[in-house]
Amino acid sequence: MILQLTPKARAKIVSGQQSGAALALYASKPVEFAVEILGLKLTADQELILERLMCSAEVNVQSSHGQGKTLIAAVAVLHHVFCLFGLAVTTAPTGRQTKELLWGEVRRLHAANQAKLGGICQTLSVKLNESARALGFSSQDTNENSAQGFHAQFLLIVQDESCGISRAIDDGLSSCLTGEFNRVLRIGNPIEAGTPFQAHCQRNHIRLEAWRHPNVAWAYCLNHDGIHRLKPEVKAAICNPDGTIKPNSEWSPEIPRDVIPGAVSVRWIEMVRVKYGEGSVYWESRVEARFPTEVSDGIVPLSFLLKARALYDSNVRYWDMLALDYRWVLGVDVGDRVDRHAISLWRGPVLYQLRLYQVLGDDEDVMRLVDEIKKIVERLGSARIVVDRVGVGTGVLAALKRDGYQVEGSVFGASAENQEEFKNRKAELYWRFRDGLRLGEIAIAPLGEVEEGVFEELRAIRYGTNTERQIACEPKEKTKARLKRSPDAADAIITGLEIKPQLLNSTSAPLVLSEEREEVFYGYTDDGSNPFDLYPD
Repeated sequence: MILQLTPKARAKIVSGQQSGAALALYASKPVEFAVEILGLKLTADQELILERLMCSAEVNVQSSHGQGKTLIAAVAVLHHVFCLFGLAVTTAPTGRQTKELLWGEVRRLHAANQAKLGGICQTLSVKLNESARALGFSSQDTNENSAQGFHAQFLLIVQDESCGISRAIDDGLSSCLTGEFNRVLRIGNPIEAGTPFQAHCQRNHIRLEAWRHPNVAWAYCLNHDGIHRLKPEVKAAICNPDGTIKPNSEWSPEIPRDVIPGAVSVRWIEMVRVKYGEGSVYWESRVEARFPTEVSDGIVPLSFLLKARALYDSNVRYWDMLALDYRWVLGVDVGDRVDRHAISLWRGPVLYQLRLYQVLGDDEDVMRLVDEIKKIVERLGSARIVVDRVGVGTGVLAALKRDGYQVEGSVFGASAENQEEFKNRKAELYWRFRDGLRLGEIAIAPLGEVEEGVFEELRAIRYGTNTERQIACEPKEKTKARLKRSPDAADAIITGLEIKPQLLNSTSAPLVLSEEREEVFYGYTDDGSNPFDLYPD
């Protein structure tokens, strides 16, 4: 279907546009404009998006990774300015995304074709004349009022990385769409449920799952469980024995190569499959182009936790002996007059204990916790302590430091070491725990009567990916609302991972604690008690 311009509208486009009169012939032909004027090779899905804009006032595109969605948005902007001679307004959640992604493509395409297009292109604007122009702004730096007031006979609004656009900005821009030839293109990865973008997509959308792209479509088939996997013959041809993908140079000549360099690839899909897992929120949003659901977005699946418990039970001696080489670590989550205190006990790769303490809500709560930590350290002989130092945790940290204990502070909201992949330290530590479980590098000893509740809390922590493609945990208040309590135990466990396991001095003398259990432990008392029971009856 092609936009049918009235004679009056077409006459208005052509009249007075001497520098661009030839391009007016492409007013209803955006695909031809992209191919013949801009010299691009488009996928069938990119052509579909441009054609849909010619016949629909609203086009919503929920896309997987690497589909060229930002490129096609840039094409739509240039077509609107230089062929329809209209006003195009673009926005994205952050200044970096606005300037470097969408407008980076606009500037690149204009520079390569300026002789054909004419006009002036600057960092966040392109202009042919007062009517034919485009501008970009970050929704992060804009309020609802300043997102209103854009009106033109031919108006195009483009929301790039649309999942990060707030309801206020979306409402403000939508209020501008009053004319017959006004259009809105919302395009992005479906990374978060409950957003205005999801609401628009529920009405109508184009879904670009990874399997549609010509770079990978040849390699995959749909299995009976609804998951796309490599065809058996393809897997045999391009995979190493361990399942990793061979370099393209080692593929046989008959195997197709990427049609569009830099777009989604077999290598990337298989990396996501291994790292995040089929059905994970990252898989759903970045590969399947589906909005995450309540089922798929937990950081720590129950199967991972059960696997870690089974690992310990299946070879207790192995894990206990492995743990001997490391110092004890206490992870402390401090309650705030309502929530419980929680202490986790780690030794190297083994989580041995989780203890919860009800608070009384008085001024002595903090010092009672400090006294309990001291008792545990005395019983262990020595230990490193990590305390959540936000809020009331600062008092615990200060008291332990004053008394000479080896204690460090943890702030979940601090910057991650890997800022490219994680929004903050909390997401990074939770993901470290998840990976340790998934890879069989962490074991969990029996946690007693609290085990079921601890696993429930760990499973309740959900995550998504933000518009910067960083992994981010949901706000704690959402977790508390779902659990009907604060995830104190889960946070104490993750806090214990703030410091990397520290090896003991190899000259330390082992101490045999029990003839029935032949394991040896460093730094414990010699009373023959169960070394893992810090709270004997």
